[in-house]
Amino acid sequence: MKILSFDCHEALLCAWAKLGFQIDLLPYIKEWKWNEKKRPLPENVRLLPDAVITPEDYQFAVAFNEHKQAPIVRELGIPYMISLASSHRVMNMKKLQTEPVAFCAYSQKEALGFGGTEAPVMHYPIDLDEFRGYTGDGDGILSTINYFRQECNRVVRGYDWAMQITKGLPYFNVGWELEGDFIAAYDFEALKGNYRNRAVYLDPCTASPMSMSCLEAMATGMPFVTRPHDDWPFLIEHGINGVMSNDDGTTRQWLESLLEDGKTRAALGRNAREMIREKFSVEAWKKDWMIFFAKWNLI
Repeated sequence: MKILSFDCHEALLCAWAKLGFQIDLLPYIKEWKWNEKKRPLPENVRLLPDAVITPEDYQFAVAFNEHKQAPIVRELGIPYMISLASSHRVMNMKKLQTEPVAFCAYSQKEALGFGGTEAPVMHYPIDLDEFRGYTGDGDGILSTINYFRQECNRVVRGYDWAMQITKGLPYFNVGWELEGDFIAAYDFEALKGNYRNRAVYLDPCTASPMSMSCLEAMATGMPFVTRPHDDWPFLIEHGINGVMSNDDGTTRQWLESLLEDGKTRAALGRNAREMIREKFSVEAWKKDWMIFFAKWNLI
């Protein structure tokens, strides 16, 4: 089977590749073009050199938004579905009620008015064999946010708050920026090395329905610190498998404590990894999508 989609999110498309189908990617936004340093291109994913395709070659297409990508595949006449992967923003919810649509988080589904419908939530697949070996030996607080300082994302991604809450502490954001100096992982193995070696993972965002980086850090065994937003209140038990607080003083105290206390770091990380095992398995991802495809006669 062949699926058509868009070159727009390496980690997400690697998750789709785990379904085992051939996936061809149309060019999308230049800045989002596949970066091999972020993720190696899976063998079953192909980058199309241009937008000239034969629609009959594809069983269906996957659009990750309904205002730019869905119209493209609609025009091509290919059966399609919308997998709303990263945003609470949808331009035409009424139309989506009659089309195949899936979400990556329960809060996202509720926010867009789909609560009580059969539209599924598909938790991302995280391979525990790929993310493992946490030591925390490298010290420091880690975030892995791309375009952290970019003005249009700065508030939602929590840049100013992160600078404030970590002031005077060793803090590293490993992510790409469009301009200015930044620290980026040399390749995917280097990124995983950051998960293994930094002491604590900090999620400074205020809105991100389901951050794959956060899940990868927890899968590695990192202690996870966040504010309550999106689906974290359903997943994080404060002080058990992570730290979650709206109080800046509490968050700061936890960060300072975790930098010093290796035993607590290890305990929180073990419990976070177990939560990933239970709720974000590759097998569940495959099974749930196959059920969804069959229901909508996409396969």
